[in-house]
Amino acid sequence: MSDFASLLSSFKTTAASAAATPPNTNVAARKRPVQSNNFPPIHNQLSKRSFDLSFLIIGGQKCGTTWVHTLLLKCKHISLPEQKEVHFWDWHYRNGVDWYIRQFEKGTASMRMGEITPDYVVLPPTTIAEISKCFPNLRIVFIARDLVERTWSAMTMELHDQNMGLNPGDFGEGVIDGDNRNAKRIKLNPSTAQQRRMQQQSSPSSQPDSYYLERMHSLVHKSRSDYATSLKNWYDYFPEESILLIDYSEIQSNPRGVLHKIVSHIGVDEDITKQFVEGLEEADVRQRVNVSKNNDISGEKAQNSLNSLSARPCLKRQMEKFLSSHAVSFNNLLREKKYTWALNDYREK
Repeated sequence: MSDFASLLSSFKTTAASAAATPPNTNVAARKRPVQSNNFPPIHNQLSKRSFDLSFLIIGGQKCGTTWVHTLLLKCKHISLPEQKEVHFWDWHYRNGVDWYIRQFEKGTASMRMGEITPDYVVLPPTTIAEISKCFPNLRIVFIARDLVERTWSAMTMELHDQNMGLNPGDFGEGVIDGDNRNAKRIKLNPSTAQQRRMQQQSSPSSQPDSYYLERMHSLVHKSRSDYATSLKNWYDYFPEESILLIDYSEIQSNPRGVLHKIVSHIGVDEDITKQFVEGLEEADVRQRVNVSKNNDISGEKAQNSLNSLSARPCLKRQMEKFLSSHAVSFNNLLREKKYTWALNDYREK
């Protein structure tokens, strides 16, 4: 091959590679810190400070936790970090307890202090044990969603994030930055052509079934679908009455009822809880956060995403088959804990 032909071939290869790579418009992306299974003992440090964490909402991912966070921020008897997902107990514990306490700087001793980080449900037992030593009276909330819907929603969100410049395992807006009290937000300034291309590549239809099957079997999605195994770790260190399990579908059918259960469970006085929940505007209660600014809790955009899965019956059947055992295990746990609702386990009746 002549030098010119070789050079031309090189140019074509470079151009093809550039065209296939999504534009990295996110200048604030950061790698997910590695979680350790050996959590350092910090309960002695906390015992010397007047800080008492009242509650943690530990999941699940894509199960309405942002909706809960948005509404709890409106309650003057509850103190939450303005930014959801502190990730102290998995990513940022090396910053120390004073860093953690600063996230609640607007709180007072009379308020119920807590935070919402959906990844906490998969914390290792050593970390949960340390949390129980630090806060033995902690109240815990977990929201459970249909496993096929949750997994599909998580995978399509991941696909969208990748095409915004994030790789699997990176994170951006919506998470507290471990190096600073203020979260760094994603800065996007794509051209019109880049926006169009990102939208096309973020569409669920842009990937074959094999892509979703591979992602579903990955540790990050598999662990978050195994509700029962993760929750049993929490039940090992906290009494049953400290843990509240919520049916995600009830957020649509009875959002005020769900909010009342959560606020009451985390320790707010019953009369104050009733007054707070009844006093919320209907538009706020029905708002579907993280779906579309103008969508209510019926979730038109979310429904469109689920419709895109229904249009792929082979993929849907394979997801149901893979996730069925996790649903069965979780339903067994619900019965053991005297709950009367259950998830679809996709078994033939």
